[in-house]
Amino acid sequence: MPAWVHDRVKHLQEKNPSMPEGEAWGIATQQAHKLAKTPKSYGTAEGRRVAKKKYDRPKDEYVQTADPKTAGFVDELQKIATEIPDALMKLLKAALLLGFISTVYRHTVSSKRQGE
Repeated sequence: MPAWVHDRVKHLQEKNPSMPEGEAWGIATQQAHKLAKTPKSYGTAEGRRVAKKKYDRPKDEYVQTADPKTAGFVDELQKIATEIPDALMKLLKAALLLGFISTVYRHTVSSKRQGE
């Protein structure tokens, strides 16, 4: 294990004491790869399996929750979303009725013109 990675892990844990050790190692390793501080073939499949078993967290820990500041906004959007279908249906019925009336009117006007 390159010394740079060890030093970076210590640095990350000092800055973020609540960070799990496995996460610090993962971040330090990624940063080492990005900065070319480790060889490309660094890490083995067996080592990755052991690390995953040792430091894997349940998927629900990665789920982000909604910001409480936007909770009211989301509720308002849901209310609007339920009202829109009713409003659209009324609008559609009105449009169909107007279309029918205009068709009847055009038919009536055109038949009167033909009869003249």
